[in-house]
Amino acid sequence: MNGTPLIADRRWRVVAFSGFFALFIGIFAAYRTPAAGYELSIYAETPLLTWAGLVIAIGSATWLSIGATRWFAQVTGFGLATLVVFSFTALPVIRGYSLFARSDTFGHVGWTRDLLSGNPLAETLLYPAPHVVSTEIILITDSTISQVIMLLVPIFVILYCLCVEITARSLLPSRHHLGTGVLVGAILTPIMTVQLPNLQMTPLTLAVFYLTFVVAVLTMCYQGRGNWRHIAVFFVSLPTLVVLHPLVALASVAFLAGVAAIRRFTPKVALVSSPPRFTTIAGSGSVVLGFLFYVQSVDVPAVGGAIGRVLIQIQGGIDPTGGVSDRTGGLSTIGVSLWEIVLKLFTAKIMLGTLAAVTILWALRTHLSRDGSQTTELILTYTLALLPVLGLSGVVAAAGRLNLTTRFLAIVLVVLSIVAAVGITQFRTDRRRSRRAVAGLCVLLVLTTLIAAPALFTSPYLYQGTPHVTETERVGYATLFEHRSSDVTIGSTRTLVDRHRTAYYGQDTARGNGFQQSNTEVLATIKSDRSEPYFFPYHFNETLPSRTVSNSTYLVIPESDRIVDLELYDGLRYTKSSYDSISRDRNIDKLYSSGGFTTYLVDPK
Repeated sequence: MNGTPLIADRRWRVVAFSGFFALFIGIFAAYRTPAAGYELSIYAETPLLTWAGLVIAIGSATWLSIGATRWFAQVTGFGLATLVVFSFTALPVIRGYSLFARSDTFGHVGWTRDLLSGNPLAETLLYPAPHVVSTEIILITDSTISQVIMLLVPIFVILYCLCVEITARSLLPSRHHLGTGVLVGAILTPIMTVQLPNLQMTPLTLAVFYLTFVVAVLTMCYQGRGNWRHIAVFFVSLPTLVVLHPLVALASVAFLAGVAAIRRFTPKVALVSSPPRFTTIAGSGSVVLGFLFYVQSVDVPAVGGAIGRVLIQIQGGIDPTGGVSDRTGGLSTIGVSLWEIVLKLFTAKIMLGTLAAVTILWALRTHLSRDGSQTTELILTYTLALLPVLGLSGVVAAAGRLNLTTRFLAIVLVVLSIVAAVGITQFRTDRRRSRRAVAGLCVLLVLTTLIAAPALFTSPYLYQGTPHVTETERVGYATLFEHRSSDVTIGSTRTLVDRHRTAYYGQDTARGNGFQQSNTEVLATIKSDRSEPYFFPYHFNETLPSRTVSNSTYLVIPESDRIVDLELYDGLRYTKSSYDSISRDRNIDKLYSSGGFTTYLVDPK
């Protein structure tokens, strides 16, 4: 049998019906309450009924997958958990968002637009896979670019959850308790919302989720005794990593090399009979992937340039605490402690990491007692193989690249999620476990998921606005781009004008190819201490906006900018008085207003 039953066989149908019904009602409520304007927080604006439905559904799925002993009940829990994960990550689409994007995501919209226009892949494109996939989906389904871009995240999240499930089940001799891997995957441990990857479409996010597929196939090569079909799929899957994101490919090279090295040079780890070709498969995979990474870095200047910049920073001895101190200073300005952010981001990761650590210790103790199995052997192998990845993380940390450090840590968390799923399943299938222990495990999983959820989308919970782009904002920018005077440049208070222009015209045109001016020629140059030259100075230098420019300039004020400045940052950058000064300035004319987007013409005074 599958261990201690927590749900009587005759009652699991009631639990299943309750979960599916709650999920349906919750998603219907979200669909029937589309966003009417810019939403500062997707959590606050999504109906409470939706959140109640998702909580009931994930609780029911956990109870069915872990608490039930009947196979069909576990299959039902597996399906319910998968639907919950997809529904949560697809909330921007369900809520009718026009686009869910910040910074680089606009560029990915532009690249996709270029491909749809028949332009070839540019040499400056670091990661073409998401754009090629998006283009093919759009051509087949006749969907919009925005819809497909937003749907890529839930699609790859489901791939991640399914691969955690498949890998965990492949590592265990028992095939009981279907759904544990999906439930662990639902915590989305690799997501780092403050630093990439985050829960919006970026190639890095997709690549981190895709990595689980490579690990799953590698595990099948081990358990399948080197079956040629598994080997073929494994090697075919490697090039996708490179074109999804070279950084994840580099980390995968280190991981696969670690697996091969441990199998070859640490015989004490291999105490049981294992496929003799497994070491060769992992080592060859590392070599092939490393070669593909090298070719990509040579053939694509952008990849080689990015690597070169990191190497220069390492040689220059940049203070590794610089990134941390900068962020600490920014947070303290708005009265927030860095430790508060760390606690919100990492509590769920620590909880899952603890489960993974317990599993690793169990595997180590079992192995040292000579009672090891292929399960414990591969758990220890994968754990030790993370050391080269942690080494890469330490190198980029020494260069002061905090964002790269967190990206490598996200890859480590992918493997730890798999290990945690194995440990939970192993715990559950032990017949000695009491009902109370199994119930406690269910509660722990649900609690971890609920703690993780508020930090997956950017929101005021993490002192950021949701990257919601309204249709009125996009129409406002389109109107400005099409009708602007060619000798008048564009400035803003905080929104990224160049990113919007790239998304509208495509990367090729935005860089100055074709009949349009480049972004550099279109954007204003304003004297201020801001990060971008087209940003107006904070509070307009405590004076009228027209006194801050030297040439005629368009000033764009999307609804999102005003809400973020006044409601989230409480006047830190601009106050209500700052915005009121626009209407008091005699040298400013309102040219366009749609309720959610306003364009002004500012003449120098």
